[in-house]
Amino acid sequence: TTLSPSSAAAGTTVSLTGTDMSNAVSVRFGDTEATNVNAVSATLVTCTVPAGSGSVKVSYRTTTGASNLKDFTYSGGGSAPTLSSINPNNGTTAGGTACTLTGTNLTGTSSVSFGGSAATGIVVDSSSQVRCTSPAKSAGAISVTATTSYGTSNGVTYTYNAPASPTLSAINPSSGTTSGGTACTLTGTGLTGCSAVSFGGTAATGIVVDSSTQVRCTSPAKTAGTISVTATNANGTSNGVNYTYSGG
Repeated sequence: TTLSPSSAAAGTTVSLTGTDMSNAVSVRFGDTEATNVNAVSATLVTCTVPAGSGSVKVSYRTTTGASNLKDFTYSGGGSAPTLSSINPNNGTTAGGTACTLTGTNLTGTSSVSFGGSAATGIVVDSSSQVRCTSPAKSAGAISVTATTSYGTSNGVTYTYNAPASPTLSAINPSSGTTSGGTACTLTGTGLTGCSAVSFGGTAATGIVVDSSTQVRCTSPAKTAGTISVTATNANGTSNGVNYTYSGG
């Protein structure tokens, strides 16, 4: 069994690695029970260091027995940080979301972890507030922690959302001649980065992205009839809106 870190302040989250740990019942630092004991897997248990001082022996107990003892030293001079919230508590997988962490003992925060990925732009406003920018990460809920010289905080939950595909609500005008060349304006949502507009499978030209809700383009030549127009960016392809080609 190994213990990491082997020296920290009370309130720090530590990890014990070993074997047959999936049924962890308790972790003791000397005679004091640790809190927030979490059997992450059969080889990893995490917990929060309880109050104490000096050097103590650490052990964990499962339903099948107790582990060997490991040495742990309480570090002095301050208390480990704690987190109570993150705002906002969600953002896109691209990262770049400005977040504010609130808690205690945040003075000297040197790093913020988003599920193991480092945040950027860390600014310590006070002992109870830190600002940072989320890193890119795949979709899902992760744990955010803050680290100072006195340890690493508990985690607060932050959810990464996959960017939504673009949508179209209208095209104006909604008709033009078979020779193409009609200047059209598409409206919808999520149109930033639009790289292609399809008129029934034929590429439009002159694409200009005005905003996340508007794209302009020029219709291609096409035979008479009603076709579906779609917009595409890195997040996917939109629904279609109808456009009618007429002779002339």
